[in-house]
Amino acid sequence: MLRQSGLFSGNESSIVLVIGWIEIAFGFVILLVHKKIIHILNIIALLILGAGSLMSSTEIFTYPFNPFSLNLSMIVISVIAILNLKAVPKESGSVIHP
Repeated sequence: MLRQSGLFSGNESSIVLVIGWIEIAFGFVILLVHKKIIHILNIIALLILGAGSLMSSTEIFTYPFNPFSLNLSMIVISVIAILNLKAVPKESGSVIHP
C-alpha cells in the first residue's frame, strides 16, 4: 500500500519498520497506563487508519482479517476498557500492613 501511495519512494521498508515500533510502544502504553484518554486516542487513530485504508484500496476490505473487522474489534476492546477503568486497582489506594 505504501508503494501504491507513492509518498515514500524507495523508503517504504524503513517507514513500515518505524510504524511497527510506534505500534509496539503504543501497545505498551495501553497496557501500562490506565487512562481514558489513551483509549480515546486509540479509537481515533483506528478510525483514521481505517479511513486511510478505505481511500487507498477498497480491495483489501474483501480479504480475511481486513481493516474493518480488525479495527472494529480493537475499538470494542477499547470501549470495554473505558467502561471498566473504575474497576482497575490504583497504586495510590493500596495499603501495606507491616
